[in-house]
Amino acid sequence: MPVARSANGWLPPLYRPLRSDYNEAMNKETDDRFTALETKVAYLEDFINQLQTVTVGQSRDLEILRKENKLLSDKLTDVMESLEDIPNRKPPHY
Repeated sequence: MPVARSANGWLPPLYRPLRSDYNEAMNKETDDRFTALETKVAYLEDFINQLQTVTVGQSRDLEILRKENKLLSDKLTDVMESLEDIPNRKPPHY
């Protein structure tokens, strides 16, 4: 659609080029938004690193607990088997 100009070159407000102060305000707003996003990303990266550290530690602890559980389970099984070898007799006070 062609833009209607008057004889003196006047353009309606819709077709005027953006003013430089408006551009500067938009650039500042854009820069502020990028800075805010970069800050959020930095905090998220730090949070993810902390979560990873905790997760690795918990995984290590879980593996240790599994090994200890296995050892205790084996000992309990050995004790139960040794109890089966004891004859079923009355205690001495009977």
